[in-house]
Amino acid sequence: MEKKESQKWMYALMPYNATIFFIGTFIPLFILKRGGNVVDIGLATAFYNLSLTIFSLIWGMVIDRIESRKILLVSGISLMTILILIILKAGNPTNIIMVYALLGISIAMINTPINILIIETSSKSSLNSSYNNFYWYSYIGGIIGQLGGAIWINFLGLENSIYFSILLSILTLGSFILLLKEPLITLERENILMNLKAFSYKLLQIPLFFIRIPRIKDFVSFFRSIKIFLERDFFIVMSTIILFFASANLFFTSYTPYLKNVGLFDSEIFLLSTYITFVNTFSSLLLRKMKEGEELDIAKKALYIRFFGFFLASTFSVFIQNRLNFYTTLISFTFIGIAYTLATIPLNVMLFKTLRPEKKGEEIGIFSSLNGITIFIVSFLSGLISKTLGYYVTFYLATILIFIPILLLETLRK
Repeated sequence: MEKKESQKWMYALMPYNATIFFIGTFIPLFILKRGGNVVDIGLATAFYNLSLTIFSLIWGMVIDRIESRKILLVSGISLMTILILIILKAGNPTNIIMVYALLGISIAMINTPINILIIETSSKSSLNSSYNNFYWYSYIGGIIGQLGGAIWINFLGLENSIYFSILLSILTLGSFILLLKEPLITLERENILMNLKAFSYKLLQIPLFFIRIPRIKDFVSFFRSIKIFLERDFFIVMSTIILFFASANLFFTSYTPYLKNVGLFDSEIFLLSTYITFVNTFSSLLLRKMKEGEELDIAKKALYIRFFGFFLASTFSVFIQNRLNFYTTLISFTFIGIAYTLATIPLNVMLFKTLRPEKKGEEIGIFSSLNGITIFIVSFLSGLISKTLGYYVTFYLATILIFIPILLLETLRK
């Protein structure tokens, strides 16, 4: 009963995720409204992800050195609320890009203690159900944030919808203050590397995890014997995940400005974001019967589905460039959304299994560094390619990028 009482804080995940899902859809639209273009959106996404990568590392070191989880959470949410208020006053795309990058600092500050709190407030027997609750509260919150945003924008307009986000952020702050009790025993984040479920869901939230600062000699040692490295399953799984997220960022960074370009309303774009989040969330039900050793087959099938979804979206962007794209996007998002959870959870499990026990911290740090750098570069390139060569070129490149992991996984032994 005491553990159940200590987990009431997880209800705060709903308004928190409602806030960040809303902001993720709002920022590109707000940049366009303030006179920006797809290149500005690419820069905003790139610097937000860079900020998230760097400060995930910094706040990770901080959380291992302080006992209070509440201080870091409350500080991060307060900073997030202030920055959302500042976004409204940002007069041009450059200012919005700067504030969005700062927002990455606060998101990293909030996410870091959340991951370890799930373990600290759960008993061994309830840990699986705790992560299930974490998943559902997070994504249901995301659906609420985006659907609420669509309704608010439809009646009050895009700029006024930022007040909806501020209300959600204040609700998040109040919920954590009232519901979170400091855990009796605090743990270091290294404990996440000891639990498969904890590890998988940590990377599902943000595909970055640092135990310590990666050193140059870690990379030198890691790549020193390239033949052995290339033959390891870890290399294939790591490359698959990095390419998966590279493809996603290449595609989605440009997709919102593309939808605006073909004439969709802001509220319709929020509805489409709501739909893909809904599909992402409930596709996880298909994983309930996943058995030990089935991860590879499920991941491959999911990547084929995602490839098909990207291919559909790319082809639609060539032949249909009007408001009918709302309906074509529903079709392509069905396949893209279903495949997200079906691919990421099994891939995270496979990554966990291929880490060497004595090198877990080093290898996950190298993976996170490479993934963070790749996402930064690809987000920037997405805007640049779309501006110079056209949206359809970006979407087809994302489709090719998601096909490479399929070929990589075919080389894996079961």
